Amino acid sequence: MESNDQWRRLRLLARNDAVLYVLALGLGVACFYLTSFVGRGRTVGAQSLVTPFILQTESYGYNADSKWQLLDRKTEARRSDGATVVVEDIALDTPSERTERKIIFMDGKIVTLSDSVSAKSTMFMASSDAGARHRQLMTHPPSNCVFTGETLLGFSTEMGQRVAIIRQSGVAHEDLIETWWRAPNLCCKRLRFQIQTKQTDGELKLAAEARPISLKLEEPPATLFDEGANYDEVKPSERLRRDLAKTGRTLASPTMRAAPMRCMTKATTRRAAN
Repeated sequence: MESNDQWRRLRLLARNDAVLYVLALGLGVACFYLTSFVGRGRTVGAQSLVTPFILQTESYGYNADSKWQLLDRKTEARRSDGATVVVEDIALDTPSERTERKIIFMDGKIVTLSDSVSAKSTMFMASSDAGARHRQLMTHPPSNCVFTGETLLGFSTEMGQRVAIIRQSGVAHEDLIETWWRAPNLCCKRLRFQIQTKQTDGELKLAAEARPISLKLEEPPATLFDEGANYDEVKPSERLRRDLAKTGRTLASPTMRAAPMRCMTKATTRRAAN
């Protein structure tokens, strides 16, 4: 009798172990597929935050001799994970002509490179709040691309994209009027801008503008986002000094001192460039 009781207990334990094994196996399979699904979702989400593009623009303004001319050319590209690069040919048609490349990552890291002298400067956005605002702008831009203090003038089309025409005045200077053409489908990317000045008679005079040359909705080349692993990490001022020295110029050179309009143009349009 005792042996029969032991046998029944062993059978019961074996059956319970089998049930637990099946449950564990099922749970493991479920976890595997759930993890794979979530992982795929995260990967897709990480890679498809925004619409990728490659935008080329040209900026025009007045030089030191008050002549209207091409000031710089710019290529702006954004990956679908939100990382952005700006490659700018600066001070065209002058002895100080040079190229600068800036990469802005979603975590707030900013790497500015001077490829011609193999130097770079790495910084981070001033605060975690600034980084959060940058991510918010990339993933949830404002309705119709209008920020506080700006006025929506209407809508138009640039390079096949629907754009919101935005205007703001008196920010950099009370007599300056800034107008941007921003594309809602590209996280409010600015495709065109104009800066006008109010004349004494009330008329508006064009002071500077940027025009789109081409726009491609595709992933940009990986080489644009190369962080220069073997480049010298230096302060921005030293990187600029090396860059200018290669052209035989310094910060005190006449062509560097005579660029107030270009500096004003960059400063007044920086926040709209995203």
